[in-house]
Amino acid sequence: MVRLSIIIPAYNAGKYLERCVSSCEEQSVPQDEFEIIVVNDGSKDNTLEVVESLVDKYSNLRIFSKENGGSSSARNMGLDHAKGDYISFVDSDDYLLPGKLAAVLSVAENNKLDLCIFNFKVMSLDGSSVDTDNPLKKGKIYNCEEASIQGYQMGSACGKLYLRKMLESNNIRFRTDIIFGEDSYFSFQVLMKCGRIMNADVCAYVYTANPLSVTKDTHRLKEKEIRRCEDSLQLIKLVSDQSEDTKISSRFRKYLKTYATSLRLGFLISLISSKNLSRRDANDLIRKAKSMQLYPYEVTSNSFTKALIMHVLNVENILHLVLRFRLKS
Repeated sequence: MVRLSIIIPAYNAGKYLERCVSSCEEQSVPQDEFEIIVVNDGSKDNTLEVVESLVDKYSNLRIFSKENGGSSSARNMGLDHAKGDYISFVDSDDYLLPGKLAAVLSVAENNKLDLCIFNFKVMSLDGSSVDTDNPLKKGKIYNCEEASIQGYQMGSACGKLYLRKMLESNNIRFRTDIIFGEDSYFSFQVLMKCGRIMNADVCAYVYTANPLSVTKDTHRLKEKEIRRCEDSLQLIKLVSDQSEDTKISSRFRKYLKTYATSLRLGFLISLISSKNLSRRDANDLIRKAKSMQLYPYEVTSNSFTKALIMHVLNVENILHLVLRFRLKS
């Protein structure tokens, strides 16, 4: 019986991959009860050679290769081949703390959870670290409404155990057409389908901050920012549509409307504060939001200040005036 599948998407990960795989093996779970799936996403370095060198050492290591398509498509391939009752994702430049996942897996199994959450340790470039936490109480089982209203927002796809049957029965996969925020989109879909959620209150995952490549190519920066804004609209649309679901409680619908309002505000602020977008770019993005029926919008917020700002920006003429003063033509 395979209790757990750990999926590692790997692109040009030769420098870190052995550390990542080895840490996944050191989880105090019998080797015949879990599997590690590495998906080589068209790497151009020695990623494949590194992982192939570990096969003889780790009998539960499975390798798949594909043309480069991004982490979402790599994770989806891993899901397609996974056999474990539970699924966990680990990024190739991150790693797990020894023995911690065994405790998380036991919590998930003993409580028949759809989703079991564990905590991160964030390592900075200078070697210092900070442990993350989440607002869910240890040992309490939540449904999706209770967890959301408690203030839990999933964000990263890592740091969790997912019941594979839950993912499969709801046909949940990563959107391969979303580059920025694909984890948030996937995670929100998951959260809406979970009936049993628990915080294991175990720090098991180490997120390593790596220096980002800096480019002075303003054209590329603008392209990336436009794509980021376009992708954010997909999440806003998902949350907005979910807030109209009459099968959920009125309280939960109100919460989701408020959440959607916050996401919309973030989208508009990103346009107004951009250093790379022109007014034409911003206006094109506003037109796209309008075509998706995301602007103008119903303002729902628990914050007076936020609601006031949203009401002002909800007037299209005022928004265009603000953009005119803030952005270049």
